[in-house]
Amino acid sequence: MKTKILIVDDDEMTLLIHREVLKGSEFSFGAKYFNAAKPALKFIEKNLSYELSFLILLDLEMPGMDGWQLLDHLQISPYKNNIYVVLVTASENEEDKKRAAEYEEVHGFITKPFVIDHFKMLKGIKKVIDSF
Repeated sequence: MKTKILIVDDDEMTLLIHREVLKGSEFSFGAKYFNAAKPALKFIEKNLSYELSFLILLDLEMPGMDGWQLLDHLQISPYKNNIYVVLVTASENEEDKKRAAEYEEVHGFITKPFVIDHFKMLKGIKKVIDSF
């Protein structure tokens, strides 16, 4: 199964950091960057299929549609089993972590900043995706 990496964060500096940290890794090829949840959702809806999975690095706090709302939309997708989300957020709130655990699609919770050490988690999730 082919995997598409999406990074969704409203902060341009954070997107730049993600791009730099992912540069040269297996995750950088074809990665798509979105500074809002709504365009990311449109892209996902347009491209979802049984042959494609998504690994999404998602911020929670964004203007307009936030990360929680995007997750709610993804939950009702007929291809939701092809969606793997890692939350990358400034929130250290335990309630957010508990809420995140309620979503089947969420496979990780990273407190910003995103650093190279977080690749271990991503590689583990990618192995799971690739095994299908």
